[in-house]
Amino acid sequence: MSKNVSLKIRHLSSILLVVFFLLSACAPDNLTASPINVSSTPAASVVQSSSTQSGVARPTTIALPTCPSSTATGCVKVTPLGGNGNIDLSHGTCEGSGPAKLSASPMKLSDIALIQPMGLMVGGHVTPIDHQYYLPTNFRSAPDTYEIYSALDGYIVNVGIEKEQVNPPDKISLFIEGSCTFWVWYNLLTSLTPELTQQALSKPGENSPVRIPIKAGQLLGYIGGRTLDFAVIDSEITLSGFIIPEHYASESWKIHIVDPFDYFDEPIRTQLLSLDVRFAEPRGGKIDYDVDGRLIGNWFVENTNGYAGFFPDQPRPLYYSASHLAIVPDAIDPSAFTISIGSLLLERQNQFGILGNAPDPSQVSVKTGHVVYELVQIDWVDANGQRWDNLHYTPGVHRSDGQQVIGTVLVQMLDDRHLKFEVFMGKRASQVNGFTGAAQIYER
Repeated sequence: MSKNVSLKIRHLSSILLVVFFLLSACAPDNLTASPINVSSTPAASVVQSSSTQSGVARPTTIALPTCPSSTATGCVKVTPLGGNGNIDLSHGTCEGSGPAKLSASPMKLSDIALIQPMGLMVGGHVTPIDHQYYLPTNFRSAPDTYEIYSALDGYIVNVGIEKEQVNPPDKISLFIEGSCTFWVWYNLLTSLTPELTQQALSKPGENSPVRIPIKAGQLLGYIGGRTLDFAVIDSEITLSGFIIPEHYASESWKIHIVDPFDYFDEPIRTQLLSLDVRFAEPRGGKIDYDVDGRLIGNWFVENTNGYAGFFPDQPRPLYYSASHLAIVPDAIDPSAFTISIGSLLLERQNQFGILGNAPDPSQVSVKTGHVVYELVQIDWVDANGQRWDNLHYTPGVHRSDGQQVIGTVLVQMLDDRHLKFEVFMGKRASQVNGFTGAAQIYER
């Protein structure tokens, strides 16, 4: 498990930088948002459902060594993650089954400026992102400004720390087990509580398999100057919109990602939804768009091992997602389509809107033949048509893309699960005469 969790953390290593770029590119000079006032919620306390007790004694830590063999006892059994729903994020120590209820907000409601849904695509995150972003009211706050709480009763089963070169301090992630089939994942914490630091914090680049009892509403640590990443994994649910689940074996939890809002108790669910900038269902976002025989969804350069981007016996590429391609609806406004191109990662931009928002990729098949899309700048505006700054909550956020063509892509479905793709930056469709030797074959 340690190897795969490490991959998850490496996969997310660029998230602060790319989200910062996305946000700061659109932000006004004043980057401090006013807190969102939610009625009946004390601003100074974490929100819990009425069924959860707020005063909880510190649990006794069970810190276990890694088992030297499969038959050893009194230790942590490190179980590899499978690619077909057979996942174990609790290193063989889990208890029970079925989903757990989330009875506390991961942040004080007064500390949350807005919640961005799953499914965003930013920079190196070429395919739809498998977690939500909780933006603090002051995005450029100092480290440890905002408190982070456990959303559920359970066990912390893994704590990882990643060295942060661009915007210190280091980034801390953790998994909380609700059962043998249910976990909640946190990332980008700037510190843990002193007790958890002593019990579980690993060295940069490492993960600590632990088993620490935790209660809903219990303080985990802090964030500041970055978002909180938040995801829920339910292995009893497998997403239907990934045509080849084996393509995601390197991050096998991805096919079991679910909408976090579906698991929160009331009134927390409604209060968090009031901060969500996506109004389409599912409100928490969507990441799986594949339709067999259609262009829409995720694609990977042929023979690059799917989502992993390389095979174990191959040299590790500079960007694992350079071989990724996604042609999917926008995360916030799914009426608009986005083309996200991994091969352009060394360029200034690699996510684009489509001029005219057509043809609909869910209708493009082998019979369609060659399809030309002209690429434009993506922009979001509020209900009044004013450019949205990505930092403050406002209802009615929707896409209003630019009209200046940045480039053109040429696509052809070769069969139901293969396509030919080439991008021509700086050219209009009228300047593209067909595929060249630079075209690549993608599969799924």
